[in-house]
Amino acid sequence: MLIYGKNTVREVLRLSPHLVKKVFYLPGKEGLIPGESRVPAEKREKEFFDHSFSHLRHQGIAAEIASPPLYDPGYLEEMMGPSSLFLLLDGIQDPMNLGSILRTAYGMGIDAVVLTADRTVDVTPAVFSASSGYAGAVPLVRMKNPAHTVKQLKKSGVWVVAAHMKGEKEAGDPSFSPLFPLLLCMGSEGSGVRRTFISEADFSLRIPQREGFDSYNVSVAAAILLWELNRLR
Repeated sequence: MLIYGKNTVREVLRLSPHLVKKVFYLPGKEGLIPGESRVPAEKREKEFFDHSFSHLRHQGIAAEIASPPLYDPGYLEEMMGPSSLFLLLDGIQDPMNLGSILRTAYGMGIDAVVLTADRTVDVTPAVFSASSGYAGAVPLVRMKNPAHTVKQLKKSGVWVVAAHMKGEKEAGDPSFSPLFPLLLCMGSEGSGVRRTFISEADFSLRIPQREGFDSYNVSVAAAILLWELNRLR
């Protein structure tokens, strides 16, 4: 895939250089490539960028990269520790939301992000752009059989929490003291997290909000809950 934009390309070169096959740049934009980069770079004219990134803010630099690896759920059990925190995303269709959440997950040191195979958008150039390049730096897991996988994770000692507006526990409550390792399950604003995750969850979690307020954008909600869980672990 082709990713674009100076911040996105530079962060992928810094954090995930193994994914990068080649960098492309406009004449005069050589300075956007980090001096320590060992990735092949090729000068391309304006027509290449106009054709490849019509109406996108490419800033004169792009890179061809391999798609980040998608591990199977066994990865979670292999690298799980006593304080592991995993995030499961179910039904996130907006690349901007997914990219923003992946950036937050990297910043907070989340151990892995799980993407449901049938309802969540793929990791695309738009996701990389929205994540400012951090999409390739977070371990990603693809979940194909939610019910079986969640049951297996619980047997391995993972606590499962489902986030929704009527959750029994409230983030920020002084009495809220979850156990780890923990898997936080989140869905989109529209459909929410599927019933499978709610029924299998050890408890549900809500964000306090004022009366009459609809809901937070899922990327904002993820940032709030991940911050709180990261603090508690």
